Amino acid sequence: MGGFTNIDNGFGRTLLDLLYRPGYMIRDFIAGKRTLYFRPFQTLFILAALYIMAVQLVDPMP
Repeated sequence: MGGFTNIDNGFGRTLLDLLYRPGYMIRDFIAGKRTLYFRPFQTLFILAALYIMAVQLVDPMP
C-alpha cells in the first residue's frame, strides 16, 4: 500500500509533461531517463482514483 501512496515530485512533473509534451516524455522514459518521471502504472491508478472521487463529488449516485 505504501507504494501507491508515496507520491513525490516526479508525479507532478509526469502530469505536466503528459499534458504539454507527451511525445517527449514517452521518448525520454523509453530512452532510460526514468528517474525524472513517476512510474506509469502507479500514475494510471492514482489518476483513475482521483477521477472516480471527482465524479462522485460532482454527481453522487442516489
